[in-house]
Amino acid sequence: MPPARPQQAAASAGVEPMLLRTSDLQMLDVVNVADGRRLGTVRDLDIDVASGTIRALLVPLPGSGFLSLGRRNEIAVPWDKVVKIGIDCILVDLPEAAHVDVAAGR
Repeated sequence: MPPARPQQAAASAGVEPMLLRTSDLQMLDVVNVADGRRLGTVRDLDIDVASGTIRALLVPLPGSGFLSLGRRNEIAVPWDKVVKIGIDCILVDLPEAAHVDVAAGR
């Protein structure tokens, strides 16, 4: 059984789901629970227009800059890897990103 998405988990626990805007997500730190490291902040969302669902959070690597071209300088965090969206951070479980040197951007 796939892990529950944050909204599904809240609904099943009898808690009102938290409503967020994209701008709210962009202000939150993204933290990998696999190694405890801060990956950065959300720059953008990858959305499946046909289904209207979020496919991934796009987190730029340091030094990628605002106007960088392409997606090679960012980490795409699949939506099913989002563990929890809190008031001050987004927890994700990305064991495969543990080898990424976030400080160096590679």
